[in-house]
Amino acid sequence: DPETTDVWFLLSCLDATGQRTAADASGRCRDLEHAIAAMPERFMDPGQIDMAIDESLEDLGRACGACRVYLSFFSDPRTVFGTTHEWCMPGRVPCRGEFQKFLTTELPWWVMQILEGEIVHMGGRPGDKRISGQEREFLRRRDIAATLMIPLRLEAKVVGFVGYELDAGSRIAEEDVVLLDAAVRIIAGALERKQSECLFRESENLYQVVLDAIR
Repeated sequence: DPETTDVWFLLSCLDATGQRTAADASGRCRDLEHAIAAMPERFMDPGQIDMAIDESLEDLGRACGACRVYLSFFSDPRTVFGTTHEWCMPGRVPCRGEFQKFLTTELPWWVMQILEGEIVHMGGRPGDKRISGQEREFLRRRDIAATLMIPLRLEAKVVGFVGYELDAGSRIAEEDVVLLDAAVRIIAGALERKQSECLFRESENLYQVVLDAIR
């Protein structure tokens, strides 16, 4: 598919350009690579895109040690975002179907970074400096030790993000961020191919948010 050449090429080159030797590759990194390699086949059936996203989020979450992985979309005016897909560990309260509203004149700092196409990575990094007060408060309110949020683009426009949340003792290495970014691109490619058909859930009052985001 010409529209997804870059993503498929990236996947085909993971071993060639980012291969870790057997001596220093952790089991978690190998699991993450396997999880990403399994994604394209899932998205071949357009009628199963929701299931493919859910299964992919679960695989990615388990592989990178996250306690929650979710996909959220912004509304077109960027005043609301809603979570459309999610996987979380037992004991975590699901946030699928939740909305968060904010004023365009008072966007949270992390939302501004995502909308500018920047990856947000708070806490959980080796050699990390002391986190800012804003980051500490964000993590406290979410009851997590670290988070990674990767922008999702459709037709070069940021319309949402995939978030990873981690408990204390877990971390996402910098080299793994590259792989997780590749996973988000695969999801975006599948959504781009099917956005005109709008194969999304109409439940949970999120249908309009998704429609607005992908227009």
